[in-house]
Amino acid sequence: MNPYFLISPEDRLYKRAAYREAASWGRESAAELRKHRPRNHPLVRGYFSRLITEDEDETDWIWWFVRNSKPYEHALSLGSGIGLLEERMLRGGVFKNLDVVDFSAQAVRVFQERLSKRGVETPVNARIGDLNFIELPPGTYDFILAATSLHHVINLEHLLEQVRRRSEEHTSELQSH
Repeated sequence: MNPYFLISPEDRLYKRAAYREAASWGRESAAELRKHRPRNHPLVRGYFSRLITEDEDETDWIWWFVRNSKPYEHALSLGSGIGLLEERMLRGGVFKNLDVVDFSAQAVRVFQERLSKRGVETPVNARIGDLNFIELPPGTYDFILAATSLHHVINLEHLLEQVRRRSEEHTSELQSH
């Protein structure tokens, strides 16, 4: 077994819990998610924006990032859910190609349907996967995003070791909040 694994993919209790967890994601609409997330409150959003951008007047770190980023050739989003953040970055031209991995088939489907309806033309390769056991191909990504997903990962050391190894071969950034 991988020395970084705290759980294994064969663990029956983990499989049952993972199945229930995956089934719960993707049920809420984008509007419902935006409305209920505490980080979307203007005060909280402003606080995060000031921390990330170091600009006292910045109130939306995502658009700040879009305005100040080079276009990344091939990005990866770990735990994208229904892709609210990823969509904003795609529409802003931050990614030329994007791979997304999420645990929930339903969330991935909602993400893909929403992008299609909104006419987002950037190539997006969405797949279902468990971040606890993911193996990242070397030298593939020049940007990795893990927005609000790392706290769900039990084998966090494994995941971050995958990111570290990949970043040694290719200059990259990891963004997580």
